[in-house]
Amino acid sequence: MPEKVIVEAQNISKRYFVKTFWFKKIPFWALININLKIFAGEVVVLLGESGCGKSTLGRIFLHLEEPDEGKVFWFENSLKNISKSLYRKLRPKIQAVFQDSYASLNPRFKIREILREPYYLNFPQESQKAEEEAIQMLNLVGLPESFMERYPHQLSGGQRQRVALARALITKPDLIVLDEPTSALDMTIQNQILNLLKDLQKRYHLSYLLITHSLPTALDMADRIVVMYLGKIVEIFKSCLFKKVRHHPYTEMLLRSFPDPFSEEPPDTAFVKGEPSSPINRPKGCEFHPRCPYALRDCLQFSPELKEIQPGQSIACLRIGTSY
Repeated sequence: MPEKVIVEAQNISKRYFVKTFWFKKIPFWALININLKIFAGEVVVLLGESGCGKSTLGRIFLHLEEPDEGKVFWFENSLKNISKSLYRKLRPKIQAVFQDSYASLNPRFKIREILREPYYLNFPQESQKAEEEAIQMLNLVGLPESFMERYPHQLSGGQRQRVALARALITKPDLIVLDEPTSALDMTIQNQILNLLKDLQKRYHLSYLLITHSLPTALDMADRIVVMYLGKIVEIFKSCLFKKVRHHPYTEMLLRSFPDPFSEEPPDTAFVKGEPSSPINRPKGCEFHPRCPYALRDCLQFSPELKEIQPGQSIACLRIGTSY
């Protein structure tokens, strides 16, 4: 039986404009030719440095932004020609938890109103159940019923993030897009939120699209890891293959930049030097070649395509098939 596809991006590209000193608009591409499917019950992690296009792709999957090229599918229905009735039916099935929980919660609403509102909007015929569902979701994320009478500013950062998660869960979604949900929290609270997410995912067979710059978080959560650099996917691999196969040089750089808690050796920050190139002035050829220690002459001229090199792993690198 084929796996159920929750969302799919086909040849997605997204363009923005920046204004120069003389008010001239210069275009740049935040995403280029992205192809990605997320299956039912799967945790996919988007991994990369700031500015690589992770959050932009997440917003496009959520239909908060439109791509300039390509198509987005929800449950195999293209969003370009979907009917209003079907869109309204599918909308509750794809939800989000954002990085800044304080900004995403209405400061004028009590937690009761914050949780009941999405239920009223999406299930108006069952509005009498909203209070019961809100209490149930609050308990599900580890908060007592007494929190229903509080305002967002009366909660800690971890508690607000739990409320944001409860709000996403109340519509009974199939997919939750998690945009850096723990980056603003201290390490202890981060682990609590990640463990809660794992427990909910297993209990309700949820799909997650987790956006992060942390490789340890990605390895802890993911079924598949999608590595992005300057708006392109440079590698996709199953987390079970990590360090068992040869990775893209950028993935290797991310690995070496994180310290091993069981090793006395410091992280190898000298492996790759420099900063990512500006998307306004992209390098010719492979975008990573100015920082890559393995760059070939062809890397300066040709941009590699993402290719499957073995089951469970695809890489965009011209050196695949040669030894590093």
